[in-house]
Amino acid sequence: VAFLGNSYLYFNDCPRLFQALCGGDGVVEIKDCLRGGASWASLLKNGNGMQDKFHHPNALNADGSYDIGAPSVPDLLQEPKGWTYVVMSTHSQEAARESSRASGVEALREMAPLLRGAGTKPVLLCTPSYREHTKGSETIGTLEDFCRKQSEGYHLYCRKLSEFLGSASPVVADANAAFALVQSERHALWRELFYKDDFHPSALGTYLQANVIYCTVFGKPPPLELAVPPEPSCLFARARRMLPPPDVGRMPTTEELAYLREAAARSTGCV
Repeated sequence: VAFLGNSYLYFNDCPRLFQALCGGDGVVEIKDCLRGGASWASLLKNGNGMQDKFHHPNALNADGSYDIGAPSVPDLLQEPKGWTYVVMSTHSQEAARESSRASGVEALREMAPLLRGAGTKPVLLCTPSYREHTKGSETIGTLEDFCRKQSEGYHLYCRKLSEFLGSASPVVADANAAFALVQSERHALWRELFYKDDFHPSALGTYLQANVIYCTVFGKPPPLELAVPPEPSCLFARARRMLPPPDVGRMPTTEELAYLREAAARSTGCV
């Protein structure tokens, strides 16, 4: 499984968390190309931006190099073995703005031959709308408008990419809908899905997001014994980065893990 995106994926190392839900690096191979603040268009243009952020002991390879991911989108997608799935997220406000969706569609058009060549099924990760307005998001409308428009934009992307590919129909992993479900059921917990900046995910938010990806890819929730371990921190033990230093946040409780796993399954239709 390959991952293309930005800080919504590198906060709390969502790729390695997803791998932990699958049973570890001996079960599912992952690789990524990530860059903070990136849209698909800017990630195609500028490539990997994790040289400093993934300079962490957990990223250290046996040869002394660091696992920062592939240097560019083409490098990742053109690996000889190909990829079964590619999880892709764009800038957190792009899909919610009609004025910027054309840029996303054009980037998908540019990526389509690479995705086709990789023999992969694209999984478009619809990231959540914000906890509070920030970074100019108030011009999108209310927070409810943001949530609705975000999902609309990603489903538009999915239809367009399906047209460009002509096969291997993409799917949407709608973390936005999962966050909204938690908001409707457990508002206090929903607020804890976010980092203090009101838009990035906390460890709890990344856990919910990773479960949504798992449910979308495999059509079922991750095994309970892997997703709800007695010590929740073990899920993040291999993370190349958690939150921006010196922030450490908090780990979810086992009860929260169980609820969020179940919420992901319900929001994706896996129950």
